[in-house]
Amino acid sequence: MNYDLVSRISYKSTNEKTKNQTVDTNLKQKEFVFDISPRIGIGYGRIETVRDARQAVYIANALAKKNVLTRNLSDDELFKLSQIISSVKNKRFLDSRLRLIEEITTVDSFFENNDLLADNGATYFTTLYDMWQYGDLFLRQSGYEIAFSVYTYNRYVNEKYIPHSPTNHDMIYNLFQQSMNLNFSYEKPYRLNWQHSLSANVTGSIHSTSVQNKPAANNNKNNTKSNSFLAIGHYSFGYYPNTRTNIRLTTAQQLSKNIYDDDRQIMSFSSALSANLYYYFSPNLRLTGDYTIHYSPSRLKGDEVYYSNINYFSSSLYIKLTYFIF
Repeated sequence: MNYDLVSRISYKSTNEKTKNQTVDTNLKQKEFVFDISPRIGIGYGRIETVRDARQAVYIANALAKKNVLTRNLSDDELFKLSQIISSVKNKRFLDSRLRLIEEITTVDSFFENNDLLADNGATYFTTLYDMWQYGDLFLRQSGYEIAFSVYTYNRYVNEKYIPHSPTNHDMIYNLFQQSMNLNFSYEKPYRLNWQHSLSANVTGSIHSTSVQNKPAANNNKNNTKSNSFLAIGHYSFGYYPNTRTNIRLTTAQQLSKNIYDDDRQIMSFSSALSANLYYYFSPNLRLTGDYTIHYSPSRLKGDEVYYSNINYFSSSLYIKLTYFIF
């Protein structure tokens, strides 16, 4: 069961004065905004974070390659190690040095108590320290969820200007939206180095807006209603060649349709393909690269005035090197 209530209230008052040889102005603006959005939903399944389980496997494999273990860990021992890792990470310390000492000591005790160490010298501790520092850099998840939810969104805006002008006038804006959403998410780690991520989302909404302008001479109120449909599909294939590198290929599809009360219809389709690279040099230096191809046709149908056929294509490439001073 999912439920929440999000609300926001804001008030802004500004006073802008302009004085020169030709004109003197003194414009006052007051704006009051109120948003509220309750949501309730029901679903089945659970997506678990398995980052600590992945790190337990990384630690065991790295120590085995260094020939410091008496034998390979069983599945039950790997599960127990992952539980210990989760437990010690949830402890709170004011001193980061004491935290690291407690973490390494706790994990070392597991190997000592189970007679898993053939050599507990420098090779063992440097390998354990390296896997502890860099073996959980990336989020890994497993499981699936399907959920249905209903929510509303209400927005009220009241703007006042003193004095009025052709470009500045009082306005009262109301938005009311009712939506139903069906969502499916699936995460599947494949062995140690691969990850499948799949999600699908379908949303239907009813929108109603009213805008009331208040010039000095007359009041003008405009009401509009519309229905919308949105479907999104997303698949991502991740590759983790080592504990510091993440390569991900992603494809995303989106279909939307909006129907207005004046018989206008807008249908748009979006297709994107992207490749991402992330490399962790050190706690202070990271490299990120991203390449994306995006294609989006849009069709607007109505009378002779409201008609358009637009095809949009773009591609982008960026490489970012981030250095943390602290």
